[in-house]
Amino acid sequence: MLLGKELKPPPMYFQLGESNYQIKQKQIEKRQFEELVIVSDFSHEKQKKVSNYQNDKKTQETSHKQVIEDKIRQVFGKDADTAIRICKAESNFNPQAINKKTGCYGLFQIRAKYHQDKIQGRDILSPDVNIEVAYKIFKSNGWSAWMTY
Repeated sequence: MLLGKELKPPPMYFQLGESNYQIKQKQIEKRQFEELVIVSDFSHEKQKKVSNYQNDKKTQETSHKQVIEDKIRQVFGKDADTAIRICKAESNFNPQAINKKTGCYGLFQIRAKYHQDKIQGRDILSPDVNIEVAYKIFKSNGWSAWMTY
């Protein structure tokens, strides 16, 4: 199929008195047509697979983001919308985000050296821990603890 229409190869009628050259041209045209159909079908299938892969990837990213947003809403309550915007700006919802230059970690890019008392030896890259620590920072310092606010 090509562009949604089924194509048929040109007929291979040979007329009495045709030269060998004319017969050869018809055979070449038929072969080119068959190659065109094969290439276009392959391209369509390839596009379909790429499209499915992109849709699957978007679905996974959306569900990952949604899980994180739900956790933030549970912890932050009425302040969740601002917390979600800060999380997006700081890490784009990547719990493994690390800024080696500043020493900031996780979803909310928490600077570990200043918040050891809140982290208490736990894994700051864990989304649950990072969100909890961010909430404690918010409660003690407000949104000014994040430059993105």
